[in-house]
Amino acid sequence: MHHGQHHGGGHLGSFLLGVLTTAAIGGYFLYGPRGKEHRKAVEHWMTKARAEILKRMEQAQDMTEEQYHRIVDEVTNRYGVLAEVGKEKASSAGTYFKRQWDKMREAARKGKQQAEDELQFERFE
Repeated sequence: MHHGQHHGGGHLGSFLLGVLTTAAIGGYFLYGPRGKEHRKAVEHWMTKARAEILKRMEQAQDMTEEQYHRIVDEVTNRYGVLAEVGKEKASSAGTYFKRQWDKMREAARKGKQQAEDELQFERFE
């Protein structure tokens, strides 16, 4: 008899069960009876978070990917304390935004350039 022997497979099973449960709950939340309403709420706060991240990127002179990740964490953590968002959705959004580094950097550059162009135009009026 092997008393006290523990196999690591139980942890993997628990982890997978947790992932599947989270996916099922998320699916119900987004596609259940009130799914349309929930999707609109998620879309709304993610749009606000994206705008806030872009604004902070535009204000920075130059930004590294590491600095960008810190901004994403700050913004999404703040939204995570809101009841309608929650930590889990905010964390998922943070992961999504972090994967969008190249696109967000380009969008911030375009936004910054557009703002600078508008300032130049206003000076000549």
